[in-house]
Amino acid sequence: MAHRVPLGLILLSLAVVPANSQSVARTFCLEASPEQDPLAYKRRLNGYCDGRVFYPQSGDGDLIVLGVAAGGSKQAPATPLRLTTVVPDESGPEILAPLHLQGLSKVSGVNYRLDAPLSKPGAVLEIGPEAVLYKLTPPLKFQDVGWSAYSDSPKSGRVYVPVTTQGSVDSGVEVLVRPTISTAYITYSVRSTSGGVLIEEAELPGVAPGTAVTIVIPSSGPSAVAVEVTAVGNDGATQMARVQISRRRRR
Repeated sequence: MAHRVPLGLILLSLAVVPANSQSVARTFCLEASPEQDPLAYKRRLNGYCDGRVFYPQSGDGDLIVLGVAAGGSKQAPATPLRLTTVVPDESGPEILAPLHLQGLSKVSGVNYRLDAPLSKPGAVLEIGPEAVLYKLTPPLKFQDVGWSAYSDSPKSGRVYVPVTTQGSVDSGVEVLVRPTISTAYITYSVRSTSGGVLIEEAELPGVAPGTAVTIVIPSSGPSAVAVEVTAVGNDGATQMARVQISRRRRR
C-alpha cells in the first residue's frame, strides 16, 4: 500500500555541480532510504534514483513547482519510459549541464520521486523495469508524474527546460504547481524574460492543500519566458513561485 501524501513535497535544490557523472548522480539524489522495502527510494542501475519518499511543507513560503513539461504521452505502464527535454534556442538564458531531471507523483495518495542527471538538453534517460515507477499498484504512467528538468547557474538562476518523451510531438508547455495551503484563489502571469507580456494576470479557483494545479503557457511567443504564480490562502497566507523557462521559439 502506498504511503499517504502529506501536505506537499520539498523540491531538492542543486548546490554544487560536480565534475563527473557519478558524483552528479550522488548530488542530485536524496539520501537513500535505509528501509529494506523494495519500493523505497534508492539508486537504480541506470544512474538515477527513485522510489517512495515524502517531505512535509506548510504555511507561507515557496510554492512547489511540481513539473514543467512539453507535449504528452500515452505510453503504457510496462513500456520503458524514455525521457528527454526540448532543445531550447541558443539565444535563451544560460543553461549549465548537466540538468537535474526530477519526477514527483501527481496522484493523490501516492508518494513517488525520481532524480537523475541529464548530460545536456535533448539527452535521453531510459527508465527500465527496475524502476519503482512500474512496481507501484497501479503502476504510474508519464502523465501521472510531474516532470521537470532544470539548471542552476550564477548568471541565470534556475532555468527549466521542458521535459517530454522521446519521439513525442511538442504541443506547448504546461507548468504544474502544488500549493500546500488551502487556497482561496491562484493568480499567474506570463512574461518574456525581456519584459514583454504574454498573459497580464489570470486567476484560477482555489484548491485543497496538496492539489496539483496546471498552468498552460501560450505556444507562440519568445523562447525564454517567466511564469509568476501566487497562491492566496483562505487565511491570507501566500505561496509564490517564479518559473523561468527556456524552450523552442514558436511563431
